[in-house]
Parts: sequence; structure tokens; C-alpha cells
Amino acid sequence: MNRYEDGVVIAVTGAWGTGKSSLIHAAVHGHFPEAPVSTLPPQRISADRLPDGVDAVLVDTSWSLCKEGNQRCVDECKAAHVVVLTYAVDSPKSLVELRTGLLPALRHAKVAVPVVLVGCKQDTSRSQAGERDSKQKGQGAVHLERDIVPLMKEFREIETWLECSARSLAQVQEVVCYALKAVLHPTAPLFDTQTQQLRPRCVAALRRIFRLCDADCDGILSDTELNQFQVACFNTPLQPEELAGVRQMVGAKLPSGATSRGLTLPGFLLLHALFIERGRMETTWAVLRQFGYRDDLTLREDLLAGLHHHHPDQAMELSPTGEQFLLGLFSTFDRDADGALTRGEVEELFSTAPAPPWKSSTPGWPAEMMAEVEGGWRITRAGFMLQWTLMTLLEPDTAAAFLLYVGYTDSIKGAFTVSARRSEERRDRREGSE
Repeated sequence: MNRYEDGVVIAVTGAWGTGKSSLIHAAVHGHFPEAPVSTLPPQRISADRLPDGVDAVLVDTSWSLCKEGNQRCVDECKAAHVVVLTYAVDSPKSLVELRTGLLPALRHAKVAVPVVLVGCKQDTSRSQAGERDSKQKGQGAVHLERDIVPLMKEFREIETWLECSARSLAQVQEVVCYALKAVLHPTAPLFDTQTQQLRPRCVAALRRIFRLCDADCDGILSDTELNQFQVACFNTPLQPEELAGVRQMVGAKLPSGATSRGLTLPGFLLLHALFIERGRMETTWAVLRQFGYRDDLTLREDLLAGLHHHHPDQAMELSPTGEQFLLGLFSTFDRDADGALTRGEVEELFSTAPAPPWKSSTPGWPAEMMAEVEGGWRITRAGFMLQWTLMTLLEPDTAAAFLLYVGYTDSIKGAFTVSARRSEERRDRREGSE
């Protein structure tokens, strides 16, 4: 977590009088302030008090109906890793100010950080927002279904919502923990809350992980394979009854997701969707990071370390090891063994990558690269290898990354070699002709 070695910066903002400064004071000092608190300087909570092992820096800034000072609020939010927006649970007006003022301003300023919505002064209401009686709803209390749900649908950048009380310390630490989770284990790259589905790039990453863990390539993670995966990610094996429980739970929700032999790919994907739906994003992120993924669900650059450095008059080429891997990959996905891949077979081959590196049927490709069949074109084995050769020559880093995406597990350096220097070849030819 070197990126956050100076702490995760949490901008806490909202309309004046919503209790944001008291919230910060209570989170940092563990008690409600004895006297009214004005805007505080940045406050730090040390990592040893927090579950994720990083410091939290809380920046107090407020939004006003008048424009003076609001640009500073927006700038503070833009500089933060996450924004906590506060309103008072007994003041619908404070929530309206967020909906009509601050949230549109953050969106206009392209503040691209997660937002946690927090209702402060929970102790001033008789019950949680979703349980207030009709009399309260009509007399000015913020209500979950009427006020919060529509707001979160309108502003998808809001990751989560909760209420707290700085006076009673109820859920004060949870506010900080949810803010940290929104940064360290974000939902947005993994899950579309509108469609309630895993995002395509997350599916691709989990497909790759499944493929890497399916050692016998039978399309099922056996108990042995699942335990190897579990130990690699969490350093703790599952007991036989726990493995059976996972299969039973997945099978009950998706019959095709589990068999008596283990989990299928759909079941593996469902398992992670359930983790995320239940707020356990850190579990899926632990898996993704173990297998080399960054927050944008591309592979870390350090996985490409060790690639050959070469002079401008040298070229990167596939090594025999790299060629052998790709030929084996071609054969694996050439389901009908006709020596050519259909568009669907190419898409399946690259389904573990964020996107295909090249189109499966590009008009104008040389005839030896394509085979005309009923219903369209297919890429031949020679065409497949030529595409990889060209990609290695022109974009070696891209070629290396895609080798990893499609399942190459050995040292990436061994998949490539460097050609002889052309200047040396020319010199040798001159010396040979003399």
C-alpha cells in the first residue's frame, strides 16, 4: 500500500451545522466535544487504530449556500482519496443542499473519488431513517426510501450510506472504516450497482484466475484446487465441511455453478458477486491483488519486469518457449480441430483479458492468415502466430501483458528473445566480403 503511505485523505464536508466537525472530533478523540467545534485543521488517525493498516487523515471543509469559499471545498474534495458528505437526519434542508449544490458541483469539477453519505445527529431522531413513522416523515425527518434511495440512484458516485451520532459515538468509527473501504476496496470497478452484475473487466480478471487455478483444465475447481487457491490468497485452507458448504450454497443459488466435484466458472463468478453484494469487497480484492491486479483491473507493471532491454537496432521476438505456449493455446481453443479459430473461439481465448488485442476478422488480412468457411472467416494457425509475432515486434510490452492475461505462468522473460544487432550483422557481412 505504498500509494497510501502518507495516509488515506478523507474530505469531510456538508452544509454548516450538520455535525461534520463534531464527527471528526469524536472519530479522532473518542468522545463528543464539550464545546461547539469550529472548522478543524486536518486530523490524523493512526493505522494501529484502524483495521486496514493505513493512517486516515480527516480534512474538515464545509459547503455554503453562498459561493464564497465553496471552491476551496471542491478543491479539498478533489485532492482527497474519498469524500464523506454529511447531512443532519433531522434536517431535510441539509440533504437538499447536497443534492442541488455540492453533489452537482463535485460532478461538474470531475471529482473522481468515491463518496460516502453520512447522516449525522442520529441521536436527535427516535429511530433509524427507514423506520420513522408517517408523522415524522411529514414533519421534516430524512427518510430512507423517500430521500436517500432516490439520491443514491441519481448520484452513482455515492458508494454507501449510513447514520451516526457523534454525541453517543454510535457508528462513528464505522464512518471512517467505510470511507477507507471505499478507497482500498472500491465497489465501482467490480460491480454495477444499477444492473446488480459484475463489471466486464472484473469478469475477465476472475476468468483468468479461474483458468490459472484449474490445474487439470477440466472446467471445474476441485476441492484440492479450491484449497490451493484459498491458501494462496488467504493463507488458510478450508475444511472438508466448509468446502461442501460453499458448493451447497452456490448450487442452491445457481444449479450450474457447482457439482459434486467442485465449482464451475459460473459458480466461481457467483461466489464473488455474493461477496460484493454482502459488502465483503475486500475478499474479492484480496484475490485480485494476489493475482497481480491493480485498482483499474489491469496487471501490475512489475509483473513485466525482466523483459529484455534492447538497442534501437534490435527487435523483440518470441522465443521457442513463447511460441510453444501460443501453439498449445491455439490448439486448446480450436475446439473442432480444423486448424482455424472462429470469432467465438478467439473471443473465448481472450475472455480473460480486458479486451482483445486485435480483431478476429479484419478485412484485408493476407489470405494465409485467414480461412474462408461457411458463415464467415476464421483465423488460421499461421495467422494467429503472425499476429503475435507482429505484436511482439511493434509492441513488446503489450504482447507480454497479453501473454499473462491468457494464462502464461512462467517467467515472462523466457517467452521472448532479442534479435542480433543490425549494425553488427552489417559489420559481419562487410568483414565476410573482404
